[in-house]
Amino acid sequence: MSRSPAGLAVLFAAALATITTETLPMGLLPQISESLRVSHAWTGFLTGGYSLLIIAVTVPLAAMIARWDRRRLLVTTMALFAVGNA
Repeated sequence: MSRSPAGLAVLFAAALATITTETLPMGLLPQISESLRVSHAWTGFLTGGYSLLIIAVTVPLAAMIARWDRRRLLVTTMALFAVGNA
């Protein structure tokens, strides 16, 4: 079973975009706290709270979408990431 290079490139780009979206705030905590005018600790707490929310939602969401077409799911997810990041 061979994979097309274009398909693998799309999956790589999707993984890069999602991982960057998830981890970028950790490196920008000082700038985020300054722009929101809150303490560094509060910004870290909010980032940690977001992480806990993701943990709580992931398993039920995965069970709900287990039967969806994977290609359509990838396109939908990437569109939601693009809108959310814009």
